[in-house]
Amino acid sequence: SIFLQKMFTTTRTIAAMFVAGPYVTMASRRLSTNIAARSVISIPEDFYFRQLTAGRDFALSSAPVHDFARQMNNFVYVIGDKSEGIAMVIDGAWDPEAIANIVEADNLNLTTHIATHYHWDHIGGAVNGIRIPGIYDWAERGLPVYIPSQELKLAADQTDTDESLLTPLDDGQCMSIGKYGVEFIHTPGHSPGSMCLRVTTGAEGDNTQNISDILLITGDTVFPGSCGRLDLPGSDPKIMYDSLQKLTHLDNNLPIYPGHGYGGSSSTIGKEKKSGLLRDITRTQWNQMMA
Repeated sequence: SIFLQKMFTTTRTIAAMFVAGPYVTMASRRLSTNIAARSVISIPEDFYFRQLTAGRDFALSSAPVHDFARQMNNFVYVIGDKSEGIAMVIDGAWDPEAIANIVEADNLNLTTHIATHYHWDHIGGAVNGIRIPGIYDWAERGLPVYIPSQELKLAADQTDTDESLLTPLDDGQCMSIGKYGVEFIHTPGHSPGSMCLRVTTGAEGDNTQNISDILLITGDTVFPGSCGRLDLPGSDPKIMYDSLQKLTHLDNNLPIYPGHGYGGSSSTIGKEKKSGLLRDITRTQWNQMMA
């Protein structure tokens, strides 16, 4: 359809190659699968947040892998607690050494790596003879590496990483990073295990009634004005509709940060409800768009 042509034009040529810590704790508390809006606050002064871009912050050499990174226009995220001096990296592929150096220069220690999904531009692997660094390298550095449970074996095989070094993530799990929290929302569609990360003011064990939202990292589930590709192995447009509908229950003011710079570096739930794929679309209309 015309809609799909517009949505995938930016990435079609490159993405057609798709083939398929002591200070960070995992909470025993699980959230209800029913998402409810919370109040949203501005980024607190002692909350660490970096949106890193290939060619600007890392992947600066003329090596083929770094040239490839700049074409893919991935975002790598680092979030943490400045007062505790700790941080976690999200989708830290392409240049782990440079990413680690950036965080170290900001006087924080990286404690954990999180993957929103298993595609090679987010976790690494080999593509057309080019090895993309990623979770294998973070595991070699001794960081715990978390992968959506549906994709853990795929991720291990793709990156030649021992499965025992990977920890599964499931919908509703919570993780704390200092005084802040990360809640995992399963949003399949682009891939079977795709996750969004809901970053909050509360840590493990806090009363959820006292928690506010800070931001949402969407991986390849939501881009400004569009979503991740739905014509890849493991993609499912019908399931993506349900995932997008799930996110519409979040507060309109919640900032969202996507996995690629396709259409912009950020948006909000409200903007995507107005002009993106979180707008009021019936399942019939969605299926027609995907036809």
